[in-house]
This record gives sequence, structure tokens and C-alpha cells, in this order.
Amino acid sequence: MRSTTVLAVAAAILAVPTVASAQIKQPQAQGGSTAAEQARTQELNRMQAEAARAQQNANVRGQQQYQAEVDQFQADNAANAAARAAYEAELAANRQARADYDAAYARWQADVAACTAGDYSRCQSTAPAPK
Repeated sequence: MRSTTVLAVAAAILAVPTVASAQIKQPQAQGGSTAAEQARTQELNRMQAEAARAQQNANVRGQQQYQAEVDQFQADNAANAAARAAYEAELAANRQARADYDAAYARWQADVAACTAGDYSRCQSTAPAPK
């Protein structure tokens, strides 16, 4: 009786993979996958390609925007440098004008002092006009 039971169990064990593999088998398309799996794979591939195209387009737009901002930054820096140079030139001209005025005023004060002291040849000078 024991050997019969062992024999029955062994036969059942050997039969299970055959039954299980028979239940799993489905119609196969090329490459060993089912038509449904291939359709799903194609759909996933399409979705991935679409996402990749969208990402690539976003990257291109981002690069273009970045380049535009870099160009604007450089243009702003150039404009600031030009404005600074113009300011420095105007400041230098103002300093020179002030120095010229101060020198003329000092000469006039010296002429007034000399005139007051009796050197009448220097009495004809006029006060410098501020610039």
C-alpha cells in the first residue's frame, strides 16, 4: 500500500508540470510574445517616444531661452560699460572745468589784491564767470 501511495504521489508530481505548462500556453506571435503583449509594447514604445520628443522640445526651448537671457545680459553689460565710460568722461570734463575756473578765480583775486595794493595795471580784470 505504501508503494502504491508513493507511486501515485510520484506520478502526480510528474504530471503537475505538464498540466501547468498546458494551462499557461497562449498563442504566440513572433519573438515569443503574444499579440496582446506586442500591442502593449508598441503602445508603451509610442508613449516613450512621444515623451522623449516632448522632453527634447522642452530642452530646445530652454536652451533658446537661456541663450536669449545670456545675450541680453551681455548687451546690458555693454550698455552699462558705455554709460559708465560716458559718465567718467563727463566727470573728467567737469573736473577740468572746475580746475580752470578755480585757476581763473585765483588770478582774479590776485589781480584785485594787487590793484588794492596800488598796482593799477591789474585793476582792469573782471571776475571770472562760473561755468
